[in-house]
Amino acid sequence: CMWTSNTCLRCRTRTNARICS
Repeated sequence: CMWTSNTCLRCRTRTNARICS
């Protein structure tokens, strides 16, 4: 996942999704 302006972009993998959620 990547962060932009304190906003999390959608992730293709569920594992990274947890970090962004």
